[in-house]
Amino acid sequence: MDHVAPTVAAIGLAELGEQLSSLRLRPAPVLREMEQSLSRHGQLVAVVCSRQASGIEVVDGFKRLIGARSLGWATLRAEVHEVAGPAAKVLLWRSNARQELSELEEAWLVHALYRDDRLTQPQIAQLLGRHKSWVYRRMVLAEGLADGVAARAATRRRPLR
Repeated sequence: MDHVAPTVAAIGLAELGEQLSSLRLRPAPVLREMEQSLSRHGQLVAVVCSRQASGIEVVDGFKRLIGARSLGWATLRAEVHEVAGPAAKVLLWRSNARQELSELEEAWLVHALYRDDRLTQPQIAQLLGRHKSWVYRRMVLAEGLADGVAARAATRRRPLR
């Protein structure tokens, strides 16, 4: 992933795509907390986005986006990176390095890189700086969950860890 400094701008909520939202958990209590925080303090951190052929896609900041919509905001401050495809998913990974994705979110991310971007498990391991066995375990988790179990996990009070 070549490094080009991102641009920061106020972007209309209607312009922000959510293609990667299926890779993140969004439990209702956490969404309420985010909405309350936005209401009290405003937006403290820009949402992380990538510029795609189809427009600007949110990479990290889905809870802020949902909260802003609930509050009737017109725009959010966004940090827009010039990356697409697998690089956007790697940006999601890197954006969450400090607060870690849950194992389920990691599994969804790995599975999306494998299924959607057609990367091999060794390529995914290299991109994410992990061992091939770690990638394999996440693949097994993603493929082993029935849709109903994954949907239930997405609404849990606390993310799976």
